[in-house]
Amino acid sequence: MKKASQKTARFSPVLKSFNCRSCGATLDLKAVGISVSVSCPSCHVIIDATNPNYKILEKAKKTYKFKKNPSIPIGSRGKLSGKTYEVIGFMERMDGIYPWKEYLLYNPYIGFRWLFEMNGHWSFVKRLRTLPREQLYSSAQYKKKTFKLFNAGEAKVTYVEGEFYWRVKIDDYSKVWDYISPPYMLSKEVTKDESIWTLSTYITPKRLESVFHLEENSLIKPYGIAPNQPSPSKANFKRMFGITVITLLTCLLLQLGNHIWVSNTLLYQGPINLNKERLANSRKISTKFKLVKTPEFEIKQDKKNIKLRGHSAIYNNWIYLDALLVNSKTGKGIPIPLEISHYKGSDWSEGSQTNDTHQYNIPKGTYYLSIQPQSGNFRNSIRLGIELISDVSIFSNFYWILFLLLTPLLTVGVGVFSFEKKRWKNGSENPYGE
Repeated sequence: MKKASQKTARFSPVLKSFNCRSCGATLDLKAVGISVSVSCPSCHVIIDATNPNYKILEKAKKTYKFKKNPSIPIGSRGKLSGKTYEVIGFMERMDGIYPWKEYLLYNPYIGFRWLFEMNGHWSFVKRLRTLPREQLYSSAQYKKKTFKLFNAGEAKVTYVEGEFYWRVKIDDYSKVWDYISPPYMLSKEVTKDESIWTLSTYITPKRLESVFHLEENSLIKPYGIAPNQPSPSKANFKRMFGITVITLLTCLLLQLGNHIWVSNTLLYQGPINLNKERLANSRKISTKFKLVKTPEFEIKQDKKNIKLRGHSAIYNNWIYLDALLVNSKTGKGIPIPLEISHYKGSDWSEGSQTNDTHQYNIPKGTYYLSIQPQSGNFRNSIRLGIELISDVSIFSNFYWILFLLLTPLLTVGVGVFSFEKKRWKNGSENPYGE
């Protein structure tokens, strides 16, 4: 294997020289015995390389008055996938108004490969011997990987230079189906004579500049998005998703542990009638509710949280409880306000008949609740049920952690979605319907 690799790295293909039958220019045939046609770089006629007299297959087209300049010159050598290849052919093809360039690579021990370039995006291409399995032209399976149909179109040859292993002619036509699973792309090309499958792998211009010893930035900068271009955000999204899942599971376990270990001590529970004050020396009812004071209760655990929960069967109304948790010895009060509101229409509803609020780091001691009610209407009485619980499980912190973790993940996810949407905009099978 070592000797073979050394030969591959330093191959010296047998050259066969002959003169062009049209202009007399000297042509060097590099894939001797394999190349079928060759284009003269001087006059652009296409010659039959298998004919002893090098018969002209096709004269130069008018389009050849504008010579194309391959970004990687014919004769350039470079090592890809550990093998050294030489550029021996160059062609341009089009689908409608969209052109692309193809470079034929040759290694006498390996055979042929291709470089594909469109809008500055490059792919390294090889022909497949094992055929993929198509699924009604919507997807294809190859080596347990699913490729989605990206584009179904046509390819027409518009320019030829160098030698090729088939009789290539200007205006040669074929049908093409491209299936993608970035950074790979499966392509099926069908002509009147054959059907072939190729596998393309995305490759950056900088790597090709290094491989073929080109000047830095000699290849054009990619623009737009290639069918098999890897998403720059997708790898970050996958990595971030894994970290987010692990962090969320850890926080969830901690939250569940806290939920199990809290005492949930009931301090007070009971119904309360919220009544309007009666004006002194009058039968009229005030618009204010009477101040409510609950029996005393003891908080035995220090620096714990408390939860005040209220429920009332109100309808299209609101209740506000200006509640104070009052220490019966010191007279100091800790505000713990609570609002309950509920509105409902024929096809909508807002609010709830139940609500709760929390306070934190409550010192132990003997307390009572002092409640000054308010309401949106002026009925004489409203029935309300309340309960006060010490040392409860708080989920708000978990929700904040959830928000802080998911926000960057969603931001990156939007970037991935936007990238994919722009990618598929260039294909005929756009799932976004544009």
